[in-house]
Amino acid sequence: MHLAALKHMAAMAVSIAGNSRIVVFGSASLLGSYPSADLDYELIRRSGDADFVMDPWEDEVALLAHESLGVDSEFDKENGYHADIIRPMAFENFPPGWDDRLVGDREKRSKDVALSLRRSCYQPPGLLKSARTIPSKAK
Repeated sequence: MHLAALKHMAAMAVSIAGNSRIVVFGSASLLGSYPSADLDYELIRRSGDADFVMDPWEDEVALLAHESLGVDSEFDKENGYHADIIRPMAFENFPPGWDDRLVGDREKRSKDVALSLRRSCYQPPGLLKSARTIPSKAK
């Protein structure tokens, strides 16, 4: 996944989610702190999905997001990437203080994209290290 793809998908999720916070986690979250991770790590480059948690959770909104952005959606078919919409109960498996490590979109600060400030990325310790252990294919 490329940063532009993540931003595109996150902007669509934010427009669907309304007042919910969107938290990106998993391998795509590396792009929040390392915008060029897709250039440096094949694991990131080859990924076709991003894990999004909408918090607070609303079943109707999550269903709409899944149908609009999820696997095999029109969005996925047109763009080649999709969002996995995950319930906030996933946070129960995160270590204490995980939300202190959230990073936001530092590039966008204007009112028309203020919702992008509600988009955050969680990067567990060691994720970048594990991404480095997967060798790139020789060209």
